[in-house]
This record gives sequence, structure tokens and C-alpha cells, in this order.
Amino acid sequence: GGYPKGSLLLASDGNFYGTTGCGGTYSNGTIFKCTPTGLLTVLRHLNYSSDGANPYGSLYENSDGYFYGMASSGGTNYTYTGPIFKISPTGVFTVLFRLPDGAFGFNPAESVVQATDGFFYGMSHNGGMNNYGTIYKMSTNGTLTVLRHFDYYNTGGYPDGSLIQATDGNFYGMGTTGNNNLDGTIFKITPTGTFTVLKLLDETVTGKLPYGHLTQGNDGNFYGITNGGGTGGYGTIFKITPTGVFTVLKHLTSATGGYSFSSLTLGADGNFYGTTEDGGANSSGSIFKITPTGVFTVLKYFDYMNSGASPWGSLVRAADGNFYGMCSYGGQNFSGTIFKITPSGTFTVLKHLNTSAT
Repeated sequence: GGYPKGSLLLASDGNFYGTTGCGGTYSNGTIFKCTPTGLLTVLRHLNYSSDGANPYGSLYENSDGYFYGMASSGGTNYTYTGPIFKISPTGVFTVLFRLPDGAFGFNPAESVVQATDGFFYGMSHNGGMNNYGTIYKMSTNGTLTVLRHFDYYNTGGYPDGSLIQATDGNFYGMGTTGNNNLDGTIFKITPTGTFTVLKLLDETVTGKLPYGHLTQGNDGNFYGITNGGGTGGYGTIFKITPTGVFTVLKHLTSATGGYSFSSLTLGADGNFYGTTEDGGANSSGSIFKITPTGVFTVLKYFDYMNSGASPWGSLVRAADGNFYGMCSYGGQNFSGTIFKITPSGTFTVLKHLNTSAT
């Protein structure tokens, strides 16, 4: 499989699990396992009608030993768009719920998260009563309840990231677009569905179009990245408090890399690590580090053929302190790569993906 859009998951067995957006036996994407040394095993070749297809998000490891994820399209008889599934480390695959076109929403883009109450919480990109997406919770047996229907101008809409449960027990997330500025929102929602907009984004001032999720820092504040806007036009890196006080830490430019679709990852050193999709020295994106006060360092400029290019997913921090991730394009087979990078910037390609061979 190839062209991965999500992030790797570091599982309790020490291996990484992930999805590709297309390729594989049926050309609909795959679910795979990859060791820290780059040995890759395909666990499932997705079939459009029975499994769903084109997963653009990431997997989530549950306490039952299964990995939960979402396909962005497909389903039985082509009448559903976006099955929610679980898969075991050995490849036993089960569809839990098929999102129908309509009230539940459809085309989920990222991943679900299991909360302290045992339920899974997630967002759909489209559908719902207003057709701008939904926030829902789901039990482990597939019973689904919609908590919020996005209404675009008031709440934002078309979310592409996932929710995070913060230390206060509430969920925080972002609408990729919407509000009167059409630039996205940052919000809080309680497990019972009480919804609060924390920030209406504004293109030049705050940056616009956040595609990833928020990351809670050691200080209790949330950190994130926007895809565009800011004074440099390539997005911003920001901090927001739980009450909505917003600070831009970095205005991204062509030189730093920008247009990020990913999220920030908290390092063991208390700094944040992330990726950009475009720009940089080779116009293929970059990997960077930023401190909570905004000191910014580029660790790696991607180059299309050798390292891969344009990572859409986020970095994942492993027990060894290094970061692992995927490029959506480029590499020796033009299908993306899986890579490792140390906090100091030493970069290694672990696997060159191939849409037909892996």
C-alpha cells in the first residue's frame, strides 16, 4: 500500500501499526505492522464493499488488545461511507459500525479516542443534520450516539482531526473551516455534549484551517498548528489555554516549511515536534522542533526521492526517545516512506512504501 495520510501508532508490543490510503490487493488501502527496524507486514488488504476503503486517519489501541480505526469511504452495497472497524495484531478484522449517509455523519478523517468512561469519541467530516459533520460517542459493541451536529458559522465544521481528552476530563478539538471568517474554530465539548467555542480563527492573525488535533503540554495548555494563514501565509504554530487565551508562537514561511496537515507531538524534553507538508529547502516539507515559548528549529528538510516528501500524519514518540513517522509521497517507489528521526535530527528511512508490493 502507499500514500499514507495518517500517523503511526506505537503499540504495547513495541511495533508500529498504521494504514495506507490506497494500494494493496484491491487498491483500497491496507492496514500494516512495522517493526522499529523497518520489517513491514500487511495485516489487511481493504475491500471496498466489505471492509471500507481509503483510511486517512490513524489507529487507536484499546485495552482489549485490538486496534480501532475508520475508513473514509466504502461499505456494504456501497450505501455506507466510513465504516468503523477493529483489527487484532494478527489481522482478525471486524466492522463495528457503518456510518450511513445522514444523521450520524460520514467520511471520518482521523481517528477515535477511548475516554476514561470506556466509550470511544470521534468526529465525522460530513453529514449530520446540517451536513457539516458531527461529534459522536460509540460503545465497544458499536452503539453510536451523536453529541453535536456542527453548524459551520457558529461552531465551525468539516473537522479533519480527532478529539483529545484533556486532564480536566473534557474533549478539545478543532473545526477545520467555518465561523464567519471561514477559517476554523477551536472548541471544548463535555462527555455529555455541552459545547463551547474557545476561539474563532482569523486567517492573518491566528492562521487558518487546522487539520490536525490539539496536543496538551506539560503546562496544561494546548498546542496546535494551522495549515495556512499567518503573516507568512504558510500557517502558524499556536498555544491556547483551556479558557481560550490564544497566542501565536510561530508564523510559518516558505523557508521553514508550512501547509501542515498534522499535529504536534510532545517530546520527553517538554518541547513539541512536528512536520510540514510543503516548503522548506527542497519544497517537500520539513520536520521541526519548537519550545513552549516559541523557539523554533528545523531538524530535517525532506527531499522527494531519498527521504520521501509531504508528510500528512504526525510524528509518534517511541520508548527509545526517537520519533517515527510517514511521508505521504516520494521515496524510491513514489508511494511514501516510513522513517525515524532522533531529537537531534539524525534521519533514517525504514521503509520505502510501494502501492503494489507492500
